[in-house]
Amino acid sequence: MLPKKLLKIAAEKIYKELTENNYLILDKPEEFKEKLFKLLLDEYKKEKELERKVDEIIEQNLSEIDFVGISVRDARRRILDELSKKEGIVIEKPFGRTKANYLANKIMKMIDEDENVDYTIDRPELRLKIFNILLWVANENRKIIETVKRRIASHSKPIYEGTPEWKALYDKYYKEELIKRGLIDLEE
Repeated sequence: MLPKKLLKIAAEKIYKELTENNYLILDKPEEFKEKLFKLLLDEYKKEKELERKVDEIIEQNLSEIDFVGISVRDARRRILDELSKKEGIVIEKPFGRTKANYLANKIMKMIDEDENVDYTIDRPELRLKIFNILLWVANENRKIIETVKRRIASHSKPIYEGTPEWKALYDKYYKEELIKRGLIDLEE
């Protein structure tokens, strides 16, 4: 899933592009925007909860994982794949086409079920526009991550991924990149 900071950006971009181009006609625009953000946030929360469950399973079965001889990383990936299929949650890291397609379908279902929303273009065309916006956000996220990792790697002293220092720098640089690209304001 996208980082939490990008969820609001994704919702805003979808809302803005679809309403400014008159693809959507909304009786209650603010309510729609809120529903859209909530849908993305709920998906984010489901994914985080699933990852928490996976971490618990890993922790409870460390000795067995070690005995079998697979890395914790591989075990985590396998368990995450299994649980996500079982619970019907699409997880894709990094966020890409599969997750964008999944979310575009969920957003279209939300639009179809909302009696305060109408669209002026064909349903498949509208879904494709939503998909493309989500893909754009995913690509921006990927570029930001690459830039942030390069910045951290450029430090004269090695900073190892996963350490508190690395995480603090990552968060700081990530936010700076969002601001630099005009995706969030300084005060956010």
